[in-house]
Amino acid sequence: MATTYYDFGAATNGAGTSADPKNTWATPGNGDVIRIKRGCTWTRATQLNLSTFTGLTFEAWYNSDGSDAPDQPKPIITHTAASTFAWNFQGDGTHKIYDLHFLNCTTNTNGGVVGSGLVAATSANASIEVYRCDFEGINYSAIRFGGTGAAAAPRCVVKHCTFDDIGEDAIYGGALYYEVAYCRMTQLSMSTTTGDGIGFLGVDPTTVRIHHNYIDHSDVDKKHCVIIDTTTPGAGDVVIEDNEFIGYGSATAEASSHTVVNGDAKMIIRRNVVRSAGIAINLGGASSEVYSNLIIATNIRAASPGIVTVQASSCLVNNNTLYAASALPAAGRGVDIATGTTGTVARNNLFVGIPIAVRSASTAANPTVSTNAFSDVTTQYSSAGDAFTSTGDVTADPLLSTSYRPLQGSPLMPDAEGNGGGTFISYASRDINRIQRPNPPSIGAHDVATMRLEP
Repeated sequence: MATTYYDFGAATNGAGTSADPKNTWATPGNGDVIRIKRGCTWTRATQLNLSTFTGLTFEAWYNSDGSDAPDQPKPIITHTAASTFAWNFQGDGTHKIYDLHFLNCTTNTNGGVVGSGLVAATSANASIEVYRCDFEGINYSAIRFGGTGAAAAPRCVVKHCTFDDIGEDAIYGGALYYEVAYCRMTQLSMSTTTGDGIGFLGVDPTTVRIHHNYIDHSDVDKKHCVIIDTTTPGAGDVVIEDNEFIGYGSATAEASSHTVVNGDAKMIIRRNVVRSAGIAINLGGASSEVYSNLIIATNIRAASPGIVTVQASSCLVNNNTLYAASALPAAGRGVDIATGTTGTVARNNLFVGIPIAVRSASTAANPTVSTNAFSDVTTQYSSAGDAFTSTGDVTADPLLSTSYRPLQGSPLMPDAEGNGGGTFISYASRDINRIQRPNPPSIGAHDVATMRLEP
């Protein structure tokens, strides 16, 4: 294993040390560390094929002793070849990439762009980790992890990265362990009709963690902020938490084409802020849990299913705030439960401006509902089967702040003696701000202690 230094702006091709860096790419060895100097630009007209190498590391450097200076511009990687990715990893082991800026990896053809960004391993033995990188002006997918089925990568991690002006998916692929965290994604699906922010497809994972991301998919009416599509519905352990998601904002677009969070795995979706013009969350995996989310609906189509759509049995929808930021059509639904599903539980949710709060299309056993709150709601519960039975519901003015928190005196909160409020649910013990809920808790995503956060 060796460390080679590159400065693609250097006047001469050196020996590959920090004092005498190379300016021309040389074939690495397995396990090598490749350091690219900050402030330089590396432009390639052909794909960098690294498919035969094991465990490569790419990182930035700046000082003459080989150390880094994070305050200096990241190395820029550009790519001018058509219809190929800039880099191709398929070798075994874990490949790591730090502090690079993939910029304008495109080729203009007939007014369009057909280049792409970075492709990760497509073999069953290669993993990839990407940290603090920027992807900008990428026409196709910025990152493609692994393959599908037997070709799934063991481990794929992306943290502290930014994605802007991405033609298709920001991150796409399949892995057994998958983590995307602290990333910012904007201007997605700019060149195609199939792009997602995070598209995890075709693999039954052991663990998926999607947390602390900002994903804005409002520019183009195509696809999802997050889609989890496993080969065996319900497989794996998927947690989506502490994110902010923004879906497309048209009243006329087909709702299913821009579901914000869509999945057929068992998903735990908690403490997210979701803005949606159609389906905010679609549950296709049995026993999924949705709690402590703030969901803001705008311009939902009259023919759309629910803001939270339940298409699998035994799903739990608790302690969420569903708020209509603009007038919804008469058929607009908060929680919509599909035919054939059983065991849905909807408790402690706050519905504001939603025409039909909870609707069940099933003629089988009706959902379990209690201690929900309704404001400016036409129909609280609607069912094709037996009538709903609910206790502890609240219909008084919820007294919300401009940030949707309950204010002093709100009927969503228990009084000083502990009367009123919602039903304590142990797994939903923290509100959207990670504040511990008391017993009994408040109704909605924010709990009583969040009053202290108001200015």
